[in-house]
Amino acid sequence: MRRWGVVTGLIAGLVVALWVIALASSGSASAGATQIQTKTVTVAAANELRPGMRLTLPATYHSYRVTRFRWLRCDRQGASCRRIAGATRRVYIVRIADMGHTLRARVTWRGNASATTTPTPQVGRPLPVNTAIPAITDGGQGGGSLSGPIMGDVLTGSNGTWQYAVRFTYQWEDCDATGANCIPILGATTQTYTLQNSDVGDTIVFVVTAYNF
Repeated sequence: MRRWGVVTGLIAGLVVALWVIALASSGSASAGATQIQTKTVTVAAANELRPGMRLTLPATYHSYRVTRFRWLRCDRQGASCRRIAGATRRVYIVRIADMGHTLRARVTWRGNASATTTPTPQVGRPLPVNTAIPAITDGGQGGGSLSGPIMGDVLTGSNGTWQYAVRFTYQWEDCDATGANCIPILGATTQTYTLQNSDVGDTIVFVVTAYNF
């Protein structure tokens, strides 16, 4: 009986030792650092006119009989049009002042006959411009910091600073250790993300998309 008690004690001691080793290994894996990066994307409304775009009247308007071109800045319905100073050629470059308006062109032929084009779509905002990249702060719930976020940490991404942006969407991506081969993380579309065990050793990228509509 005494011999059996010794064997039982040895087995119990071995089980405890293995359990401690397992815990240590688990803690070591969880403590692996995760890198974080940010990325920005800009999106303009489809077929939207923006400052800097080039408008050209059809070639049929370009003949020896044409005596004058005149571009007009109108309201959103194409009414209440006013002449645009200096805009007297077949080609017109959309201006910042045109934002929120539609544009029309009046062509005058010899004999003083004239025709006015249909209004363009409303001129939208310029494409968003990022002037300060988004930042990521680490809440540290998992015990990490910005120098080494770990599993369980809650990351929060900012918008950064933009010109001409009216709204934003967000996507967290899981990338390899070099920040390449990124895959969107399913459901991670808010400004916060909790690091998972599968993120250990990877690079997590926070993507901010800015829209001008």
